[in-house]
Amino acid sequence: MIRARQTHRAAVILAVAAATAALASPARADDGSVVIGGGAEDRDRSVVGAAVAATAREAGWALSRDAVAAQDVDRLLDCSDPVRPWACVPASLGSRGIRRIFVFAVDRKQTASGAPMVVLTAKLILQAPQALAVRQRFCEHCADDRLTRASTEVARQLLQDLAVRSGRTVLEVGSTPAGARITLDGQPIGATDATFNTFPGSHVVVVDKAGYRPETRAVVAEEGKTAAVAVALVPADRAGAPARGSRRLPVALIGGGVLAAIAGGVLLELGSRGGAGDKYRYAGATPAGALFGVAGTAALVTGIYLWWHAPAASAPSAGIAGGGVVAGWATAF
Repeated sequence: MIRARQTHRAAVILAVAAATAALASPARADDGSVVIGGGAEDRDRSVVGAAVAATAREAGWALSRDAVAAQDVDRLLDCSDPVRPWACVPASLGSRGIRRIFVFAVDRKQTASGAPMVVLTAKLILQAPQALAVRQRFCEHCADDRLTRASTEVARQLLQDLAVRSGRTVLEVGSTPAGARITLDGQPIGATDATFNTFPGSHVVVVDKAGYRPETRAVVAEEGKTAAVAVALVPADRAGAPARGSRRLPVALIGGGVLAAIAGGVLLELGSRGGAGDKYRYAGATPAGALFGVAGTAALVTGIYLWWHAPAASAPSAGIAGGGVVAGWATAF
């Protein structure tokens, strides 16, 4: 049974190749290969092979159409030397100009609960400089669409892993003040000010420090270049402080108090005119004037107190002195 399984594993491979060229330029030599092995069904391996080949082409690979011999597939599947990984690559591939290889083992297993599961064990091997990246993905209840998505994600992650290791794409993050936490694409990576290796493409950087408002920046990193992100953090209390509206109430009280005091003075004047039979005398104006005067004075004092204790940075343009009080109260509404 074991020998039969080994024979099946060695025999079941997929070497996906497609060399594409721009119409205006000559065809490129094959420089990459995709090898699919493992004990899963033919359909699973075909789905994985198509997804990985598409990802390789997106990365600029010129894939070889030549099949890989069964014994060479076994050798690639077993390759795990992190120091000299290209020593695992058969000479027949190297002689054809292949310098980078995706190797995927696709196996069917079951979870502890008995659910079907596809296990992807993936490798990316580079010739110059020699490098090896390895990842594994478990896909439960894995229909073709989910298997395609999982294979594509793993292949892209392997490319990103080696791009980060190459050190050719750099991200520099600084903040004022320094010592803020850096989150890159949802993963914490350190604190400012710092420089990190990354992979080419779009990234989202979040800079966060206790007592300050978090800042988010989108940045595009290019191979061979340093992408810089500089953030000036804003204190949380200042960021959340009310702006102009914080002095609307005192302005309204001051303006209303001035108007009420004026109205009270007018009523008191009307109430004090002439004698008892004077037709210009308004007997009820005196108590009303007194009431308006007291209310206006109270509103004026309260408004001045609130104005004095309001945040200085949020002061409106209208002043308190002179006629600016009434103007400020009017424009606030």
